[in-house]
Amino acid sequence: VKSVEPNFHEQTKIEEVVKTAHEFNDQNSPVHGIAKGFNVLVIQLESFQYWLLNKTHEDTEVTPFLNKIYKQGFHWNNIYDATYIGRTSDAEFGFHTGMLPHLQQSSAFTFMTRDLFTFPRALLQDNYQTMSFHGYKKDFWNRTNAHPFYGIERMHFIEDYDFKEKLGLGIPDKTLFPAIVDTLAREKDPFYAFVISLSCHHPYNAVPQETADYFPETSKKLKFFAGYLKLARYTDEALEDMYNRLEEKGLLQNTIVVIYGDHDLGVIGGMGPAEYYRELFDGYRNLLGVNPHGAREDRIPITMLLPGKQVEIQPHLEKWTETPGTLIDFFPSIFHLLGKPVPKGVMGSHLFQSRDSLVPLPQFVDRIDRITYSVFMDKEGLNFHAPEQNKRFLFSGEEEIGSVDFEKANRTQKIRTANDLILVHDWQGLFRDGAATGSE
Repeated sequence: VKSVEPNFHEQTKIEEVVKTAHEFNDQNSPVHGIAKGFNVLVIQLESFQYWLLNKTHEDTEVTPFLNKIYKQGFHWNNIYDATYIGRTSDAEFGFHTGMLPHLQQSSAFTFMTRDLFTFPRALLQDNYQTMSFHGYKKDFWNRTNAHPFYGIERMHFIEDYDFKEKLGLGIPDKTLFPAIVDTLAREKDPFYAFVISLSCHHPYNAVPQETADYFPETSKKLKFFAGYLKLARYTDEALEDMYNRLEEKGLLQNTIVVIYGDHDLGVIGGMGPAEYYRELFDGYRNLLGVNPHGAREDRIPITMLLPGKQVEIQPHLEKWTETPGTLIDFFPSIFHLLGKPVPKGVMGSHLFQSRDSLVPLPQFVDRIDRITYSVFMDKEGLNFHAPEQNKRFLFSGEEEIGSVDFEKANRTQKIRTANDLILVHDWQGLFRDGAATGSE
């Protein structure tokens, strides 16, 4: 049931925020509509972080296939994890609705009766077949209800397959991915397919034989992390096999293939002594050259491939790589390629522009200095602010530079507030009139 109407201050705040997102979505680009009528295949990679790209460790590439194809598509360097309580389900919610997941509630459970725009439902109106695939139980993270809410008509989960193979929680990626290709080969165009990988899943202790011997030195020192690297390599190999099969079946020529990571590699326990985390994080840096639990490393990879339009898109692939964003910007970006309008009320905006936007991120708890920061992005970097502490980093630098612009911090808080008011009170429909086309 829709809540009471917003008061004047709430109305004004929300209108200002949705107007800005609407204006960003109205920005044209040379690739607007380049994939009109194409299929859309989305592959959400479990626990994949950006720093995995081009990482060679103990003389072994962690993600050789993703490294190979990543820059063949539209790709971005500053896309940050926006998930929180709901983890993978937050990624699915943000991706399909263009709304920031709520920080105090699991969005896939709480907001499934809201009047929200979802892009698979919009594709249904254009006669797309819509389907999802995952190697675990359909009731996990409430997908039984969430996927139909998003507009996904057919769901394929572990209950729908007879595979005997199991890795970790469920069907191995190398077993499920070929079956997905076979299903897609039988589908009529156009289709939307949403694939959720599974094998690279916390706590990373179910390692397949194919990658068990990789990273032996790390296995001795950081078993948890070695498992993560081995499973990331396994999923990369599964992805390569799937991509090759798609090509063999002729499914790449008229398909947008979107590959992205959902969130970071996961929690490392409760709040222990500061010295413990200092030693742990220093160990990561010494071993890997990166601390994967640092807020500035909480980026996710994203590439949008158009093999059938490679010649046309090639001149544009490096134009927008530094545009910052989160996964709520992915579906407006897909719609931009399809030439479809994005309605008002959606918080995300397409990434084919050098926009001067502010992007709220989840809170970050510094386990060493014991400070909880609010975090946001501007066009140049990351901002951390707390009542008695604030710091700012450029995306391109390692050193802290200056302090947070509190006017920007206040504007970012308005975005978060407007987003949450729309979700909690079911108000998106009040602001939805008029859609941004991206073709102005």
